[in-house]
Amino acid sequence: MMRDVIVEGLWTIATIISISINFHLLGIVLERPENPRESTAPLSRFPVPAVPAKQARDNTTDALVSASSLAFSPKDLEGLPKFTGMLSHVVLEVGEGKDEEEKIKRLFEYWSKFPPCLLASNPTNWSQSEITFSMLLRGTREAKKVEQLKQLFNTLPKTVRACFKTFEILQAGLPDLKNNRLETLRDDSRKLFSAIMLNSIKLEKPNHALYISADCVPIQPNWLNLVDYRTRPPNEPFWMQGSVFRGQRSEWTRNMASFLHLSRYSIYNLDDAAFRTWYLHSVVPYTREVPIPLYDFGRWDMDLAHYLADVGRSVDYQMAASKFRLTNTILNQWNVTINIPEIISREPDVAIACGIVPELIKQVLETQ
Repeated sequence: MMRDVIVEGLWTIATIISISINFHLLGIVLERPENPRESTAPLSRFPVPAVPAKQARDNTTDALVSASSLAFSPKDLEGLPKFTGMLSHVVLEVGEGKDEEEKIKRLFEYWSKFPPCLLASNPTNWSQSEITFSMLLRGTREAKKVEQLKQLFNTLPKTVRACFKTFEILQAGLPDLKNNRLETLRDDSRKLFSAIMLNSIKLEKPNHALYISADCVPIQPNWLNLVDYRTRPPNEPFWMQGSVFRGQRSEWTRNMASFLHLSRYSIYNLDDAAFRTWYLHSVVPYTREVPIPLYDFGRWDMDLAHYLADVGRSVDYQMAASKFRLTNTILNQWNVTINIPEIISREPDVAIACGIVPELIKQVLETQ
């Protein structure tokens, strides 16, 4: 009798373990692919919400509002997170260097060679695009500068310009830089990101935004769709999705935060009020209290990394850390000579590479 009871008990335990394993395996089978091209479902399964198209505008922005003057309501955080997902903007950071115009020309050469969208692709085909291309000036809009940027955009082929609903030139309204010291540059960067988070730059109905510089170039066509896919279900919601540094400078890896930080040239969920509240009420005060090392490559992205790395001080670490996600769609590999065909072969979901040396860019444009 006792033996039968023991045998029956062991059989029950084995059955429970078997069922658990089967459910675990089922979960693995049903898990979505990271690479959209590994999925049998077309991108068109995620339709773009209907938004009335408006004419392109060249509006100016109000003066930058400081975080301390803005009151947030607890209602911003009520209810379940809203995650419909879509890429609403591509924001190009326009630098103030003398060679910035040449950099943008080179970027647009890349856009012509590797078009943002393909005619038959969704959701950014000619009839469905709801994505705005915004050029962002850190200072104020000068008439001469605005005209130069308009002319540069108009040099793009119609098939490229048609990938965007509208084109606009915005300003952050920041004062002129007094010098180029790292402290000054970082402070300016923080003010710029606050302007983006507060939307004093006047993005129209921002959802998810791809933030890039002229040094971030596409390395394959249809890159706008690949980026847009990352923002939509069934992908997990996020606040920021980007690339860690994948170059070769070993001295940049001495600090864990610098090694693991996401480059500021990333995809941001600007539609999430919790992200804005967390940054302005947790990260900004933290940067005023805790000395953060200066980096020649770090700006607001290093503030985020150091806050998340300081587990002892960031009481909301567990909640916030899960909102920052890695992606191979954007490759952060500054000042490193790389083989673009090799990257595409090894990591076919890389759509944009930031920081490729100019010599290589010229070579690729001439040979491909």
